[in-house]
Amino acid sequence: MKLTTERNAAFPALAWVADLAVDGSVRARCGDAVEIDGGGIIAGAWGGCFAECDFSGAATSTGTALRVAGDGLQALVGSAGIALLHRYRSRDRLVLSNSLALALAAAEDELRPDYAFYPHMLYTITLGPDRYRREIPTRRGRLATFYRSVALDREGHERLCPIPRMPRFDSFAEYRAVLVSQTAALFANAADPARRVRYAPIVGISAGYDSPAAAVVALDAGCREAFTFRQSLQGAGAHDDSGEAIAKQLGLPVAAFDTFAYRSRDDLPEVEFLASSFSGGNVYFAASEALLRGRVVVTGAAGDYIWGRTHASRRTPVWPAYYGGYSINEFFLRMPALELAVPAIGASGSAALGRISRSAEMRPWSVGGRYDRPVPRRLIEEAGVPRGAFADRKRMITPAYDSSTRRAPPLGTLLSERSLAEFELWFAASKPINRRQALCHNLLVETVGRVLWSSRLTRALDRLNMRWPPFAARFWSLRIPVRKNAFVFNWAVGRQIALYRRRLGLEDRA
Repeated sequence: MKLTTERNAAFPALAWVADLAVDGSVRARCGDAVEIDGGGIIAGAWGGCFAECDFSGAATSTGTALRVAGDGLQALVGSAGIALLHRYRSRDRLVLSNSLALALAAAEDELRPDYAFYPHMLYTITLGPDRYRREIPTRRGRLATFYRSVALDREGHERLCPIPRMPRFDSFAEYRAVLVSQTAALFANAADPARRVRYAPIVGISAGYDSPAAAVVALDAGCREAFTFRQSLQGAGAHDDSGEAIAKQLGLPVAAFDTFAYRSRDDLPEVEFLASSFSGGNVYFAASEALLRGRVVVTGAAGDYIWGRTHASRRTPVWPAYYGGYSINEFFLRMPALELAVPAIGASGSAALGRISRSAEMRPWSVGGRYDRPVPRRLIEEAGVPRGAFADRKRMITPAYDSSTRRAPPLGTLLSERSLAEFELWFAASKPINRRQALCHNLLVETVGRVLWSSRLTRALDRLNMRWPPFAARFWSLRIPVRKNAFVFNWAVGRQIALYRRRLGLEDRA
């Protein structure tokens, strides 16, 4: 399979898109920060020697890559970050990209403006990597999202790649050593002098469990800077989620930002966050743009799923571990920046991690209740942060974009003033809701949907030890009525597609 590459300075720095022709040749276009070599392209970093370009074999990686492998291709997704892979397929096109909107723009297609379930179908990843709705419909084809690496042959047939092997750990000390060594190896790769663009580490920190624990690991691996967002959605105080005090105790200089600063902007800051995935919840990162450019951003993403005692009880590996945060993807592609989610390191060994979390040696760091995570608590307390200085209650700073179609909060509480005005103009012009179809669907939600999502059914499945929901992800559309809020995603993706079409030189065909 022949792969040709070319740079497009108008692309986001880490973005790439590849067209697979019928003769098996591949044309890849990419931004200025993407690494190009004889084996393909890499838009990320990994825990290994940079000169060897072995992204696929690394136990810990972040970002994406496209590599020639024998008579086929490997489209690779990092194991410890928020990167996604999108594949567009129609009768005459097969396109791969690390950007949803760029894949559609290159394929000269778009979302169906009247389809109300895009965020909800993408949100099915919360069911697990083996049960989510992989494909969503477009005007002329279908778009698939992959959270794992995929191998493709000359005809475009797909198969999932093997999960990279992680060093074994059987105790807390061994697990901690793996976290630090893997983090340090990725830092060294990201800062390698041979890189086209080098990345320096910085850690995000809050007053909870996961990011302070990630900060302890990052500090031991060589990170010397931190940043924080002060307010949570609960609004308990002007600094109620700030990690400034914890950063000071760890000896990390910290930059603090207003969580909701984006709401006062008039340059549509939400668009690239909304257009990345099923939510726009990471839009608060817009305030830290200047600081995060050219960084490996270390986070505690996935900690609630991987480090919680109940979640860590799984007997079989979970890969990838769902942890959300995907809405930051377009923003990081543009910076450029990479994310390293520390809890995702070694997540394929969830059975071992579960045994450690529930072991006798961890009992002094288990405080009981639903908000109990002995592994991160031990990491933090052994670093010198006293009990009571963190994780006293569950806080959230992510706006509820991912549930906006289910709970329908007022859009004015999510969008800045100009973004709301632009969306309202689009909605009035597009008229995406067919009233008769919406009425029929909403009646099904009120009848069939109420049964499918009833607490009685959930309890019955629990007694039978069955996974919930027992039905295919395509039935998730019966979970919610057709609402105006759902079309914020369609609007945002449409704006991103228009932007990419111009950068691809396709504006005259719009």
